[in-house]
Amino acid sequence: MDVRKIQKVGYSTLAISLPKDWTKKMGLSVGDLISFQLGPDNIPRLYPGVVKEDIEAKTCVIYVDNFKEDNLTLRTIIACYVIGYETIKVESKNILEKRVLEDIRTAAHRLMGMEILEQTPSTVTLQCFVDPKKFHVDTLINKEYLMIKSMLELCMHAIDGNETILEEINKMGEEVDKIYTLLVRVLLTAIDFTDIKKLGLFSIKNIAGDRVVAKTLEDVGDQIEVIGVALVTIIKNKHKVSPDILDGIKNVLKAVLNIMDNTVDAFLTQDVIKSNRILNEKKQFIKKCQSLQEESINKIKDTLCVVNISNILWVLVSISKSLEALSEITINRKMEDKTNNIFIGDLPKNTEI
Repeated sequence: MDVRKIQKVGYSTLAISLPKDWTKKMGLSVGDLISFQLGPDNIPRLYPGVVKEDIEAKTCVIYVDNFKEDNLTLRTIIACYVIGYETIKVESKNILEKRVLEDIRTAAHRLMGMEILEQTPSTVTLQCFVDPKKFHVDTLINKEYLMIKSMLELCMHAIDGNETILEEINKMGEEVDKIYTLLVRVLLTAIDFTDIKKLGLFSIKNIAGDRVVAKTLEDVGDQIEVIGVALVTIIKNKHKVSPDILDGIKNVLKAVLNIMDNTVDAFLTQDVIKSNRILNEKKQFIKKCQSLQEESINKIKDTLCVVNISNILWVLVSISKSLEALSEITINRKMEDKTNNIFIGDLPKNTEI
């Protein structure tokens, strides 16, 4: 490691010399300009010449001639989107196959701000018109959660008899996926962005935790879609299920919704006490689901209904366990606070700060 001493120049200026090997490698000499930028966590970066603050547009080309497996083109486009490419070109030496074109159109539909800009028999150019630097991470996380919350509320309304709204659950699930991929794109953009606080990040460490949160919520959305499928069968055979079992299902749906509300609120507000309370209360929720499952097995003679009720309860328990990650990140992040004193809960009387 090369350690250098800061020198005083004049009354109000400090200076440090640049390594000769580096200046020679960069082709710099006396009088040349150097750009100075503060990166994540206030780490300084030096660049030869004058560089723009904004991140330069990124372009990639995907050659699909050797893509023989289904969905590979789709997943590759999504990967290019989330890591920050603005222009994605799909090329082939021959005419693009039908399955490749279907993957491209699916990607354009699933990815927020992505459009097909140009198309020829052998190439398709996709362009992203969304600037990830214009979004706030916490806003996107909250938006993702509110969509998931609405999906779960639709499930409860379906139990009351409005089964037609179950079709909306899958559509809302697609919107959750869109928000998730955009959120990951924003987080990965932040790695190379100078002022990450504009994105709602106070430390480069936040990126890893926020990506876990985003993925957890997206998984919860997928699990709620599974609940919707199971509810279709139960509602069609409602006459075979006792009203108290249906009320029990609705109650555990309300309970997991309450867990989700408190977990996400604690994360966004960094409420350690609430996060700890949620983790402690999870066992009671699991016991409630197990008890309802035993009751349904004893009271319902229709095997198909019992299986679907068991599926719903298993998914709800899985959701409650998945949300543990958010509570753990909340507590960890609070402990990473760089202030001199961190107080959890109420301060004792006569405590001096």
